[in-house]
Amino acid sequence: MGPNGKPSMSTPKRLAMPIKQKTRLAHKAHAQKSEKIDSKDDGDGSANSPVKDASGTFPPYNNHFVLLQDHFNKKLYSIGGSRCDDKGNNPTSDFCVCDISAGMIWTDLTAPFSRVERNRSKKGLPPISFPGVALFRMDENSYIVMFGGCDADEKRPRSEMVIIDLDNLEWWQMQIEGSVAPRIDPAMVTIDNSIYVFSGYRQSGGSSQALQSYSVAECDLESGIWRWTTRDCPYSALVPVGQAFQEAFSIYNGTKILLTSGRTTANSKEAISFKPKNTFFFHAKNKKFEVATADISGSLPQKVRWYHIYRPLTPESTSDSSVIICGLINVPGTNDVAPEVNYGISF
Repeated sequence: MGPNGKPSMSTPKRLAMPIKQKTRLAHKAHAQKSEKIDSKDDGDGSANSPVKDASGTFPPYNNHFVLLQDHFNKKLYSIGGSRCDDKGNNPTSDFCVCDISAGMIWTDLTAPFSRVERNRSKKGLPPISFPGVALFRMDENSYIVMFGGCDADEKRPRSEMVIIDLDNLEWWQMQIEGSVAPRIDPAMVTIDNSIYVFSGYRQSGGSSQALQSYSVAECDLESGIWRWTTRDCPYSALVPVGQAFQEAFSIYNGTKILLTSGRTTANSKEAISFKPKNTFFFHAKNKKFEVATADISGSLPQKVRWYHIYRPLTPESTSDSSVIICGLINVPGTNDVAPEVNYGISF
């Protein structure tokens, strides 16, 4: 058992490599229509396959929601975001899952959640804008880890870690020894018993500059205690001044982390292009940065508004030597974005 009687995440014995997938979109559509996956990708990653209709209770069409892929269980989670007609951009506690293996069925999981510290009383997930989100594997079970973001009630950037138990539909705030700087919209990934946090912003919106540092939390497997072992460590001189990272993705069996470019300020509307100077590998063990593009084959996204990195959900896609990047571009005459093209990248 963990602190305050929580189901333990502090004594992992078998930790598999997690995969973190997320995207943030701003779009409007009709919630009653079946969603369709692009004809080049039927949702399980196979190319040139027929379009499939999703069914079930679809997630609300929110701005700035987080999309997280559970590659192990072939599920896709939609988390939070704000209503498109909410001018105040107030974050929600929306939490939905799409079971791809069961036929792309969406289920709304928002209501059943309980906060474990409060005697298992029912309470929605904390409404947080722009948290970092990653998948964490322990004893062959999947958990979602949320770090940072902007607290909707206190109107402040956060440095707390929230754990979501996907099997029992419970959540709690994980205690970690030490402290790190609050971060809004950080890039985050987990590998074995470690959580890596990169970039993020000090404030939500405005001209807040991206943080050029990273932090690492590790679990001592003997004591089960989590500690921040690396706290707000500045990037090396190899990383350009002002560089922000939007995505952190585990590759090469967890030995490296792929870091891809984000925007330099929180409110920037600049297009994002993948270039040698803004795409990096981070060595998980020795914590060194390396320019990544020399080891990458395939076409890199150029001038996209947002993008999403994921691994195909096919039985043969057990290797982590390739990823697919879905680039999103502006829809002419609107403020919406739409998928433009899939970029297959191999390492």
